[in-house]
Amino acid sequence: MKKINTYFLNGVKDSYPIVLGYLPIGIAFGVLASSTGISPLGVLFISLILFAGGAQFVVVSLLASFISGISIIATVFVINFRHFLMSSAYSKYFRKEKSITLLILSFFVTDESFAVGINKAKYENKEFNSKYLLGVEITGYFAWALFTTIGAILANYIGDFEAFGLDFALPAMFIGLLALLIKTKKELLACILTGILAVFLYTTPLQSFSIIISSVLVSLILVGGSHD
Repeated sequence: MKKINTYFLNGVKDSYPIVLGYLPIGIAFGVLASSTGISPLGVLFISLILFAGGAQFVVVSLLASFISGISIIATVFVINFRHFLMSSAYSKYFRKEKSITLLILSFFVTDESFAVGINKAKYENKEFNSKYLLGVEITGYFAWALFTTIGAILANYIGDFEAFGLDFALPAMFIGLLALLIKTKKELLACILTGILAVFLYTTPLQSFSIIISSVLVSLILVGGSHD
């Protein structure tokens, strides 16, 4: 039991970049949701049931536009489809886990927790297991629910959340998580080349797909090279 608790607590400890990133962006979501007429309790409910940052922003916008429930569900499914791919990436690490454990871990998976979890699995495999990942995911889950609710409560006191730089919080968090993933020269090179190519493509008609195209192209170019 002591060892199990240690794994879980290590996951909680390693989730600090997620919590710091969720603070401003969660407040931003709460403010936005409140501006559309959703109560703090409603914001809390959405965060606990949906728990998908980007999708939640979309849901609030669609609700404000009186879009049908079926359309909203379909939109959320498309936006969060990447979570299927993330969960599948964990499959080789959890082959002996019970189905209920896999269901729980799958529900809580997010871009941020996946970045932390897969980094741990790749470089510190002996310290990675379902207890560790649950610690990462649960911490992010309750932090997000807390911060979004606080944002809804503070909505009357925050007029323009962009004036506080909260709109940059999500990109900043992902930059921090990406930095934690860089372990080799090759990975650093991949990040630099992807960034340069993305900036260039953003000035072309392909700007909407600049990040996807640059990431795929650089990955294809560098794949198979030496890992140093």
